[in-house]
Amino acid sequence: MSKIEFPAHFIFGVADADLQVIGEDNCIREEGSQPTMWSTFAASGRTHQNEGPGRGIDRFSLWSEDAELIEHMGFQHYRTSVSMSRILNRDGSVNMKAVQWYRTFWTSLRERGISLYVTLHHWELPEWLNQEGGWTNRLAVDLLVKHGQAVREHLGDLIDEYFTINEPWCSSLLSYHIGVHAPGSKSLSKALTAAHHLLLASGLIIRDFKETDPSIKIGIVLNCEYKYAADNSEASLHARTVADCYMNRWFCDPLFLGRYPEELREVYRDAWPRYN
Repeated sequence: MSKIEFPAHFIFGVADADLQVIGEDNCIREEGSQPTMWSTFAASGRTHQNEGPGRGIDRFSLWSEDAELIEHMGFQHYRTSVSMSRILNRDGSVNMKAVQWYRTFWTSLRERGISLYVTLHHWELPEWLNQEGGWTNRLAVDLLVKHGQAVREHLGDLIDEYFTINEPWCSSLLSYHIGVHAPGSKSLSKALTAAHHLLLASGLIIRDFKETDPSIKIGIVLNCEYKYAADNSEASLHARTVADCYMNRWFCDPLFLGRYPEELREVYRDAWPRYN
């Protein structure tokens, strides 16, 4: 078996997402944070044993042990996320109790020589915003931009690199069309509108950050997949194109070409959204 060699600049690290580990009940109780859409989604019976983010693994209380563990494993790079439900109060003001928690944890990591890669949105929205349409509502774009500005202002000195959104396919098509993730909708039209708003928010945040500091490191995380035709028949090749556009190009084409894939216009027909 041949030896796999990685480039010298390849970055090895560990990763999580805030809501997946924090224990949301802690944040609501101790910080006055907003409950997220995932608690409602879990209570509706669409997760294993209705398990939601309330307990998590109690990162809220055990952050010091986690920092020690990352250092003990020898990792110097750590990717995590910062939740809008914690950073922004419902009136749009900044929740400084949440900011202080992040500062304490992240400062401990930096003191251990661990670099921080921070995602601004990792699949979660406040439940109150979800009730108003979530990512189908243009308001979500403005709030994520404001969230990003708050993170940069209050925590930016601790962050090495930003990611605007983690896997927008999951927050749009998987969530609003397939219905596997919160909020569990099954509307293609809603999913396409959500996808557009996610990409719009990412672009506005990147522009805002770059105007403030051209040297800042910031990008988006896409979850792309290979798509293969079953055979060389016209029907199979067309199916492969549709699958590729649905999973990959609906996000890649706007980023690199400035437009959505025309191959889907006839397939989507009335679901093709009117953007704002």
